Amino acid sequence: MEAVSAPAQYVPIWVGFGLRSVFGVSTYDRNPDALLDGQKPVIRQVSVGGTTLYVEEQGSGAAVLLIGAADEDAEFYRGIADRLASGSRVVTYDRRGTRRSGREGWPSGSARHADDAADLISSLGMEAVTVLGASAGGLVALGLGLRHPDLVKTVLCFEPGLFQATNEGKALLLHAESAVEEGVGDNCREPP
Repeated sequence: MEAVSAPAQYVPIWVGFGLRSVFGVSTYDRNPDALLDGQKPVIRQVSVGGTTLYVEEQGSGAAVLLIGAADEDAEFYRGIADRLASGSRVVTYDRRGTRRSGREGWPSGSARHADDAADLISSLGMEAVTVLGASAGGLVALGLGLRHPDLVKTVLCFEPGLFQATNEGKALLLHAESAVEEGVGDNCREPP
């Protein structure tokens, strides 16, 4: 990865999966995944768990929360958010310690991030939320569903990370496997 050169008053932004910002300025209008005629999101700061989260919201209808991977910010899901906003209330955000959100209590594990997501859902008055998380965001989405099942309708995970890499991940995997087993039981077993 390469750092983008910037004047001294700016923090360098790392280029990973694609340029998400330049010199701390949103690239909403230049994100190659964004719809050209997509509505711009409503931007707000929401206080949760001793920090402030940068939040983008667009559309109306069924509630959808998109949780980006590792250090990805709200821009990570721009293309998906734009497309879902025609029939859903879509929320993306910068997780604790990421770009425009506060860094109080960071670094932290997926449980803290799951609780932040729960506080965010409650603060925005969202109900029966469909949650999509990618990579580390998938672990947060699973944690949200397991720790706060009353807030979540559906959890979708895309490459939710290496469960076996940490003790917290191993515990989360066991909890998730137990919940799946309880929910589906014999319906997912192959016939003898």
